[in-house]
Amino acid sequence: MKDIKGKIRSILAEDPIREYHEPSREADRYLPVDDFEPSEFYADLYLLVKNVDDFYGPRSEPKAARLLESFILESLIVCKNDPEVMLVESGDDYVKATAFTPDGESGVELFDDAVDINSMLETYNLALADNGFPQIEAGIGLAAFQETVPDDELPDPDDVAIGEPQSGYDVAYDRRELALRLAEMANDGEFDPIVMDETFYGILADLDEEKRFLDENMRKVEFEGEDFAVYHGNIVLDEE
Repeated sequence: MKDIKGKIRSILAEDPIREYHEPSREADRYLPVDDFEPSEFYADLYLLVKNVDDFYGPRSEPKAARLLESFILESLIVCKNDPEVMLVESGDDYVKATAFTPDGESGVELFDDAVDINSMLETYNLALADNGFPQIEAGIGLAAFQETVPDDELPDPDDVAIGEPQSGYDVAYDRRELALRLAEMANDGEFDPIVMDETFYGILADLDEEKRFLDENMRKVEFEGEDFAVYHGNIVLDEE
Protein backbone atom coordinates (compact mmCIF):
# COMPACT_ATOMS: atom_id res chain seq x y z
CA MET A 1 0.00 0.00 0.00
CA LYS A 2 2.98 2.31 0.33
CA ASP A 3 3.32 2.51 -3.45
CA ILE A 4 -0.39 3.26 -3.78
CA LYS A 5 -0.19 6.03 -1.19
CA GLY A 6 2.76 7.52 -3.07
CA LYS A 7 0.77 7.55 -6.30
CA ILE A 8 -2.17 9.17 -4.53
CA ARG A 9 0.09 11.89 -3.13
CA SER A 10 1.49 12.53 -6.62
CA ILE A 11 -1.99 12.92 -8.08
CA LEU A 12 -3.07 15.29 -5.31
CA ALA A 13 0.06 17.37 -5.87
CA GLU A 14 -0.72 17.83 -9.57
CA ASP A 15 -2.29 20.97 -10.99
CA PRO A 16 -4.52 19.42 -13.66
CA ILE A 17 -6.43 21.39 -16.26
CA ARG A 18 -10.16 21.08 -15.73
CA GLU A 19 -11.63 19.08 -18.59
CA TYR A 20 -15.03 17.50 -19.08
CA HIS A 21 -14.67 13.80 -19.78
CA GLU A 22 -17.55 11.66 -20.97
CA PRO A 23 -17.09 8.18 -19.46
CA SER A 24 -16.48 5.52 -22.07
CA ARG A 25 -18.30 2.20 -21.96
CA GLU A 26 -15.93 0.59 -24.45
CA ALA A 27 -13.81 -2.31 -23.19
CA ASP A 28 -10.07 -2.67 -23.38
CA ARG A 29 -9.19 -6.36 -23.67
CA TYR A 30 -5.94 -8.05 -22.73
CA LEU A 31 -4.81 -11.65 -23.20
CA PRO A 32 -7.88 -12.59 -25.29
CA VAL A 33 -8.96 -16.22 -25.24
CA ASP A 34 -11.12 -17.64 -28.02
CA ASP A 35 -12.78 -20.45 -26.09
CA PHE A 36 -12.88 -22.41 -22.85
CA GLU A 37 -12.18 -26.09 -22.30
CA PRO A 38 -15.36 -28.12 -21.65
CA SER A 39 -15.80 -29.53 -18.13
CA GLU A 40 -13.12 -27.26 -16.64
CA PHE A 41 -13.80 -24.74 -13.89
CA TYR A 42 -13.17 -21.03 -14.39
CA ALA A 43 -13.93 -18.02 -12.22
CA ASP A 44 -14.66 -14.35 -12.84
CA LEU A 45 -13.72 -11.36 -10.73
CA TYR A 46 -15.81 -8.29 -11.52
CA LEU A 47 -15.03 -4.88 -10.04
CA LEU A 48 -17.87 -2.44 -10.68
CA VAL A 49 -17.76 1.30 -9.89
CA LYS A 50 -21.36 2.37 -9.41
CA ASN A 51 -21.02 6.16 -9.22
CA VAL A 52 -18.59 6.92 -12.04
CA ASP A 53 -20.73 9.90 -13.13
CA ASP A 54 -19.88 11.65 -9.85
CA PHE A 55 -16.30 11.98 -11.08
CA TYR A 56 -16.93 13.44 -14.54
CA GLY A 57 -18.84 16.51 -15.62
CA PRO A 58 -18.64 20.33 -15.62
CA ARG A 59 -18.65 20.49 -11.81
CA SER A 60 -16.42 17.50 -11.15
CA GLU A 61 -12.98 17.75 -9.61
CA PRO A 62 -10.18 16.71 -12.01
CA LYS A 63 -8.08 15.29 -9.17
CA ALA A 64 -10.99 13.13 -8.03
CA ALA A 65 -11.32 11.77 -11.57
CA ARG A 66 -7.59 11.10 -11.70
CA LEU A 67 -7.81 9.16 -8.43
CA LEU A 68 -10.68 7.07 -9.79
CA GLU A 69 -8.72 6.37 -12.99
CA SER A 70 -5.68 5.43 -10.91
CA PHE A 71 -7.77 3.00 -8.84
CA ILE A 72 -9.14 1.34 -11.98
CA LEU A 73 -5.64 1.10 -13.47
CA GLU A 74 -4.11 -0.36 -10.31
CA SER A 75 -6.94 -2.90 -10.08
CA LEU A 76 -6.29 -3.87 -13.68
CA ILE A 77 -2.60 -4.34 -12.91
CA VAL A 78 -3.42 -6.59 -9.94
CA CYS A 79 -5.46 -8.85 -12.19
CA LYS A 80 -2.95 -8.88 -15.04
CA ASN A 81 -0.19 -9.91 -12.62
CA ASP A 82 -2.14 -12.98 -11.50
CA PRO A 83 -0.61 -16.01 -13.28
CA GLU A 84 -3.97 -17.81 -13.29
CA VAL A 85 -5.81 -14.97 -15.07
CA MET A 86 -6.33 -15.65 -18.78
CA LEU A 87 -8.53 -12.71 -19.80
CA VAL A 88 -8.88 -9.15 -18.51
CA GLU A 89 -11.35 -6.51 -19.66
CA SER A 90 -11.64 -2.94 -18.43
CA GLY A 91 -13.58 0.26 -18.97
CA ASP A 92 -14.13 3.52 -17.13
CA ASP A 93 -16.32 1.85 -14.52
CA TYR A 94 -15.20 -1.78 -14.35
CA VAL A 95 -12.49 -4.40 -14.45
CA LYS A 96 -13.29 -8.03 -15.22
CA ALA A 97 -10.79 -10.87 -14.93
CA THR A 98 -11.35 -14.51 -15.84
CA ALA A 99 -9.06 -17.15 -14.34
CA PHE A 100 -8.55 -20.88 -14.72
CA THR A 101 -9.48 -22.27 -11.30
CA PRO A 102 -9.50 -26.07 -11.31
CA ASP A 103 -8.52 -26.28 -7.63
CA GLY A 104 -8.33 -24.37 -4.37
CA GLU A 105 -4.82 -23.05 -4.89
CA SER A 106 -5.71 -21.34 -8.15
CA GLY A 107 -8.95 -20.00 -6.70
CA VAL A 108 -7.08 -18.43 -3.80
CA GLU A 109 -5.05 -16.36 -6.26
CA LEU A 110 -8.22 -14.70 -7.59
CA PHE A 111 -9.66 -14.24 -4.11
CA ASP A 112 -6.42 -12.55 -3.04
CA ASP A 113 -6.82 -10.21 -6.03
CA ALA A 114 -10.25 -9.23 -4.71
CA VAL A 115 -8.84 -8.54 -1.25
CA ASP A 116 -6.01 -6.45 -2.74
CA ILE A 117 -8.51 -4.40 -4.77
CA ASN A 118 -10.81 -3.94 -1.78
CA SER A 119 -7.85 -2.77 0.30
CA MET A 120 -6.88 -0.26 -2.39
CA LEU A 121 -10.48 0.93 -2.52
CA GLU A 122 -10.34 1.79 1.16
CA THR A 123 -7.03 3.64 0.70
CA TYR A 124 -8.30 5.68 -2.25
CA ASN A 125 -11.54 6.50 -0.48
CA LEU A 126 -9.69 7.78 2.58
CA ALA A 127 -7.74 10.17 0.34
CA LEU A 128 -10.89 11.25 -1.49
CA ALA A 129 -12.74 11.89 1.78
CA ASP A 130 -9.82 13.82 3.27
CA ASN A 131 -9.95 16.18 0.29
CA GLY A 132 -13.72 16.61 0.22
CA PHE A 133 -14.17 14.59 -2.97
CA PRO A 134 -16.88 11.99 -3.63
CA GLN A 135 -15.87 8.51 -2.59
CA ILE A 136 -15.76 5.55 -4.95
CA GLU A 137 -18.81 3.31 -4.56
CA ALA A 138 -17.68 -0.08 -5.83
CA GLY A 139 -18.53 -3.74 -5.45
CA ILE A 140 -16.52 -6.87 -6.20
CA GLY A 141 -18.18 -10.05 -7.41
CA LEU A 142 -16.55 -13.49 -7.57
CA ALA A 143 -18.25 -16.38 -9.33
CA ALA A 144 -17.12 -19.75 -10.66
CA PHE A 145 -18.56 -21.62 -13.61
CA GLN A 146 -17.95 -24.90 -15.37
CA GLU A 147 -17.74 -24.69 -19.13
CA THR A 148 -20.35 -27.04 -20.55
CA VAL A 149 -21.82 -25.53 -23.74
CA PRO A 150 -20.49 -23.52 -26.71
CA ASP A 151 -20.78 -19.72 -26.60
CA ASP A 152 -23.45 -19.62 -29.32
CA GLU A 153 -25.74 -21.89 -27.28
CA LEU A 154 -25.69 -19.82 -24.09
CA PRO A 155 -29.01 -18.15 -23.22
CA ASP A 156 -29.36 -14.39 -23.13
CA PRO A 157 -29.00 -13.43 -19.43
CA ASP A 158 -31.70 -10.77 -19.92
CA ASP A 159 -34.18 -13.44 -21.03
CA VAL A 160 -33.50 -16.24 -18.54
CA ALA A 161 -33.19 -15.92 -14.77
CA ILE A 162 -33.20 -18.49 -12.00
CA GLY A 163 -35.74 -16.51 -10.02
CA GLU A 164 -36.32 -13.38 -8.03
CA PRO A 165 -34.64 -13.48 -4.61
CA GLN A 166 -36.36 -11.92 -1.65
CA SER A 167 -33.96 -8.97 -1.73
CA GLY A 168 -35.18 -8.00 -5.20
CA TYR A 169 -32.08 -9.02 -7.16
CA ASP A 170 -32.34 -11.04 -10.38
CA VAL A 171 -29.53 -13.54 -10.71
CA ALA A 172 -28.71 -14.40 -14.31
CA TYR A 173 -28.80 -18.00 -15.47
CA ASP A 174 -25.66 -17.48 -17.54
CA ARG A 175 -22.93 -18.30 -15.04
CA ARG A 176 -20.46 -16.11 -16.88
CA GLU A 177 -22.59 -13.06 -16.10
CA LEU A 178 -23.00 -13.93 -12.42
CA ALA A 179 -19.91 -12.05 -11.19
CA LEU A 180 -21.39 -8.82 -12.57
CA ARG A 181 -24.69 -9.50 -10.80
CA LEU A 182 -22.81 -10.09 -7.54
CA ALA A 183 -20.78 -6.90 -8.01
CA GLU A 184 -24.06 -5.01 -8.42
CA MET A 185 -25.24 -6.48 -5.11
CA ALA A 186 -21.97 -5.79 -3.29
CA ASN A 187 -21.38 -2.76 -1.07
CA ASP A 188 -24.96 -1.52 -1.22
CA GLY A 189 -25.74 -1.44 2.48
CA GLU A 190 -27.17 -4.95 2.57
CA PHE A 191 -24.03 -6.71 1.37
CA ASP A 192 -20.34 -6.10 2.07
CA PRO A 193 -17.91 -5.05 -0.71
CA ILE A 194 -16.86 -8.60 -1.66
CA VAL A 195 -19.58 -11.07 -2.67
CA MET A 196 -18.90 -14.59 -3.95
CA ASP A 197 -21.19 -17.36 -5.10
CA GLU A 198 -21.38 -20.77 -3.46
CA THR A 199 -19.49 -22.49 -6.28
CA PHE A 200 -16.46 -20.25 -5.89
CA TYR A 201 -16.64 -20.69 -2.12
CA GLY A 202 -16.61 -24.45 -2.67
CA ILE A 203 -13.41 -24.23 -4.74
CA LEU A 204 -11.67 -22.25 -1.99
CA ALA A 205 -13.07 -24.52 0.74
CA ASP A 206 -11.10 -27.41 -0.71
CA LEU A 207 -8.25 -25.97 1.38
CA ASP A 208 -8.89 -26.40 5.11
CA GLU A 209 -7.02 -23.24 6.10
CA GLU A 210 -8.83 -21.16 3.51
CA LYS A 211 -12.20 -22.57 4.57
CA ARG A 212 -11.52 -21.58 8.19
CA PHE A 213 -10.57 -18.07 7.06
CA LEU A 214 -13.70 -17.70 4.93
CA ASP A 215 -15.98 -19.00 7.67
CA GLU A 216 -14.49 -16.46 10.07
CA ASN A 217 -14.64 -13.49 7.68
CA MET A 218 -17.50 -14.10 5.22
CA ARG A 219 -21.20 -14.36 6.00
CA LYS A 220 -23.52 -16.69 4.13
CA VAL A 221 -26.87 -15.46 2.78
CA GLU A 222 -29.37 -17.94 1.35
CA PHE A 223 -32.07 -16.64 -0.97
CA GLU A 224 -35.45 -17.81 0.22
CA GLY A 225 -37.17 -20.12 -2.20
CA GLU A 226 -34.10 -20.42 -4.42
CA ASP A 227 -31.29 -22.96 -4.62
CA PHE A 228 -28.81 -20.11 -4.43
CA ALA A 229 -26.52 -18.63 -1.77
CA VAL A 230 -23.75 -16.07 -1.57
CA TYR A 231 -20.98 -15.24 0.87
CA HIS A 232 -20.02 -11.64 1.56
CA GLY A 233 -17.43 -9.81 3.63
CA ASN A 234 -15.26 -6.73 3.92
CA ILE A 235 -11.67 -7.97 4.04
CA VAL A 236 -8.79 -5.52 3.83
CA LEU A 237 -5.06 -6.00 4.19
CA ASP A 238 -3.28 -4.65 7.26
CA GLU A 239 -1.20 -1.61 6.40
CA GLU A 240 2.48 -2.37 6.18
